[in-house]
Amino acid sequence: MKKKSNMNIALVRKTCILVLLISSISAGMLKANSYALDEQTDSIIHEDSEYPLRGIFYYAWYPNTWSPNGYHVQYHPTIGYYTSTDLSAINHHITELEYAQIDVAIASWWGLDNANRAPRDVAIKSCMDETDRRTETGEVDLKWAIYYELEAFYDEPMDTIKADLNYLMERYVKQNKCYAHINGKPVIFVYTSGSVDNTEEFMKKWADAVDGKWYYVLKVFGGYRDMPYQPSSWHQYGPSTRVHKMTDSSGKLVSVNISPGFKHADPAKEAFLERADRTLWTSVVKDMVASKAD
Repeated sequence: MKKKSNMNIALVRKTCILVLLISSISAGMLKANSYALDEQTDSIIHEDSEYPLRGIFYYAWYPNTWSPNGYHVQYHPTIGYYTSTDLSAINHHITELEYAQIDVAIASWWGLDNANRAPRDVAIKSCMDETDRRTETGEVDLKWAIYYELEAFYDEPMDTIKADLNYLMERYVKQNKCYAHINGKPVIFVYTSGSVDNTEEFMKKWADAVDGKWYYVLKVFGGYRDMPYQPSSWHQYGPSTRVHKMTDSSGKLVSVNISPGFKHADPAKEAFLERADRTLWTSVVKDMVASKAD
């Protein structure tokens, strides 16, 4: 596989651009909270991703999220309002990600606890399976990681987090060569709810939960650089802000996030960022590249 050009890009943020449409899931799907970890050695050899990395957040939330709170989305996907389990739609996205030289797609994961969330797990697995297939033929050079979203609205107990991580390890990491690794560990991003999670207790909970087995990337918050139990790295999530720059505890720039725009379908939601035109977006990308974030 030809190595992608070494672009000095940390993390690209795109929201409501690449999305997945969800259909049904088999009633036989296992619950994450009852999934046991197989301690056998991973038989797949994963290669570490090299910095700098270009990433994108990827959402398998559809069709139920085409109309959040009863308001239909105001954008029109190029291939129409597709179904995420449709392999043609999945492969169209993979082709677009490869064209954009995306290094890692970070897939939103909300667990398996209801009929709304569980189908997303099926879509994400299909994305990774298709990526593996196309990597073998030399068509693409793309990695995937999970965005663990459950901490956004719930204070997940340790047992639940460990069971979820076990499930993700068995379901994705051990079955898909395209699962992203850094420093020999599978990568997982964790969304947090802000001030509720700005505590030493929260930081320790995740340090204990990953138990040295994951390269985990927490969402930043006020004072994050001075907290004990530092994670593997940090990220920001703020699609209504054009540019975010994050530094670590030493002041080193570790990532830059950019957004092309954001508009919620529900008019009651106030967060908004005007869609960037080609000139502005090109300028933002160039500034991100010039940041040398790694």
